[in-house]
Amino acid sequence: MFGTLFGFVAKDVRDKIGILEAYHADETVGHRYVTVQSMIEYEKGESLLIDKTGRRPSGARTLLRLHRALEFISAFLHEVTKIDDQTSTGGSARAAYGRTLARFHPWMIRKTVNLATLALPYRRVLISNVYGGALPEGGAGEVNEAMSELANIADQVFGATHKLYEEHELLELP
Repeated sequence: MFGTLFGFVAKDVRDKIGILEAYHADETVGHRYVTVQSMIEYEKGESLLIDKTGRRPSGARTLLRLHRALEFISAFLHEVTKIDDQTSTGGSARAAYGRTLARFHPWMIRKTVNLATLALPYRRVLISNVYGGALPEGGAGEVNEAMSELANIADQVFGATHKLYEEHELLELP
């Protein structure tokens, strides 16, 4: 939906989901990866949170990266509901990024992301892409309602996951 410029982000998300799916499907440890809590408790108990060899990425660390991305997506959706169809989504992305993921990135990545957001489409193009070229009959109101609902669900998932990471003191995993 955002064009080839953000293809690397989509690939990174797919790769991270693949890691978690592989652990869940593993016959020997899959039962440890049924819930976020069971995964965290297992990896903490087995000292698997940080693998200095790089051979086995931690599921908890992998999910933490996705967790942070979910916060950005939710913030972005909330921002996009505030703009009209003739406005670029770049400003919404920059605002959401500044409040969420930017705090985890070094200066160079923050500047690169801010530059990349200049290439983001206008809201009407984004919505057209989401809806497969045909806008819903309810127009902008229906779109805003759907985006707000999705963002609110993402907020709930983020909150529940955040609480688990906070309880286990894992929010600052490297």
